[in-house]
Amino acid sequence: MIRPIAFMSLVLVCVLTVLVGCVQEIERPGTPLPPAAPEVPTPSTQDEADYHFSEGKELFDQKRLEEAIAEFNKALELDPQLTLAYYYRGRSYLDLDQYAKAIADFNTALELDPQISAAYYYRGRSYLSLDQYSKAIADFSTALELDPQIGAAYYYRGRSYHELDQYSEAITDFTKALELDPQFSLAYYYRGRSYHDLDHYSEAIADFTKALELDPGLRTAYYYRGRSYYDLGKYPEAIADFTKALELDPQLSLAYYYRGRSYHDLDQYSEAIADFTKALELDPQLSLAYYYRGRSYQSLDEYTKAIGDFQAVMQTSTDETLIELARVQLEALGAGAQ
Repeated sequence: MIRPIAFMSLVLVCVLTVLVGCVQEIERPGTPLPPAAPEVPTPSTQDEADYHFSEGKELFDQKRLEEAIAEFNKALELDPQLTLAYYYRGRSYLDLDQYAKAIADFNTALELDPQISAAYYYRGRSYLSLDQYSKAIADFSTALELDPQIGAAYYYRGRSYHELDQYSEAITDFTKALELDPQFSLAYYYRGRSYHDLDHYSEAIADFTKALELDPGLRTAYYYRGRSYYDLGKYPEAIADFTKALELDPQLSLAYYYRGRSYHDLDQYSEAIADFTKALELDPQLSLAYYYRGRSYQSLDEYTKAIGDFQAVMQTSTDETLIELARVQLEALGAGAQ
């Protein structure tokens, strides 16, 4: 006969045996387990992530951008929360002109840390390069709210305003950039461009002159200063600037065109014809050059050549006003449009 205590002990042993078997069944390989908690990099993993980031940063500083990106990728595989890896990978993509990828990385960096003023600035640079001027302005503005001493943010916001034809706002930003950095030649140049587009030619000339003092190789500054002189009727000064621009860039078709216009307005028609001809060699669709070369030929009584140029205007131009002017000249010469 089994004693009650012995019987109870036997039952307990059986129950424990069954439970152990259940536990072993649950932990058997291939059996689904509950979702694991998100991994936090272990000290060794974090050290490895930091190592790859440091390698990437050194490569970035050396302008070895593709290699830098590869190192930032490795760092982010090990630590997806490494904010600066996204930031510098974005910088690398920006310098490689891969603007969409740069924006994506700056977005992630700012999600992780919304106070990185430089990330807003460089994302703004990326938007500007994609001609998304309103988004660029918003990012430059946020960068300046976080750090009002980023002079380049004023400059690039000014560039964005300029592209949107908001010239007064652009001038304000270029002026602020110059307060922070009086040697910023491009800020003078683009402020001059904005003044020129507002027909403030004297102010434009002053800014182009300052830009050229700081950077004598800035060829388009000679061109736009020449345009400002031309618009003021100062044709010899304009010719001198267009000539300098062409010494620095012989492919600048509009410099030939406006130098031709200057010669034309000085009644130096042969010189004008030579410049209009060169402009048309570089840009055969420059209808205005045909028109004014035709006018120059007309002034020299070379009517057949003039007719040919006015007819070329009719064939190449989409400007109804210019087409009408050419039609008037053809009628005056007794020739119809063909």
